[in-house]
Amino acid sequence: MNELKTLRIAVNPWPGYGYFAVVEEREYTSVLEIVETASLSDSVRAFNRGQVDMLGGTLAELAAINHSGKRTASAVLVLNRSVGADMIVASNEITSLEQLAGKRLALEKGSANVLVLAMALSKSGLQLDQIDLLPVPQGEMPVAMMTGHADAAITYPPTSVELESLVGFSRLFDTSQAPNAVIDLLIVADEVIDQHPKELASVMDTTNKSDNFALTCSVHQPHFKHAF
Repeated sequence: MNELKTLRIAVNPWPGYGYFAVVEEREYTSVLEIVETASLSDSVRAFNRGQVDMLGGTLAELAAINHSGKRTASAVLVLNRSVGADMIVASNEITSLEQLAGKRLALEKGSANVLVLAMALSKSGLQLDQIDLLPVPQGEMPVAMMTGHADAAITYPPTSVELESLVGFSRLFDTSQAPNAVIDLLIVADEVIDQHPKELASVMDTTNKSDNFALTCSVHQPHFKHAF
């Protein structure tokens, strides 16, 4: 009998991916290994380099992977959707999306941030070329904002929590105004889908178990909240 392959998943800091930690900690499956990354862009790089077999991401990351030509991938499972968690945080002097014209907006290019930007543009009269886009990794956004290097940033927890706690900054826009803009997916290498369906099925099945565990926690611990 062939030995089961361990599937490595890239997971960046985002509460919606916390269920994978539950899967690993409670040993719901023996074929999953979590590889922690600093950002969605880092997850895509790890995937393209062959360091992981799958990742948590959105349609933006899936498109970036398949456009790169290095590997091909498919979305096999919807994990969650962002309803207010992805946001634009700006200095308090900026009180409307239209006031982003001529301002420096920090974002991770080729990531879910572009989905938030697209929805923000659709909700305003702004054109893309009116904004100065500033490529900044998620973890560096608080510093970029505090030093005045950026006037606003597209972000999500835990970075957004830090930004919103800073004096002089507040939320300008979030996905509660566009609840279908950012949908998190389990993105898997096509060769894994073809060659290791049993292991993949095991991982997908355990997400249901982790969901049930989270629901149990929410019943017995009233202060437990989903962050997405």
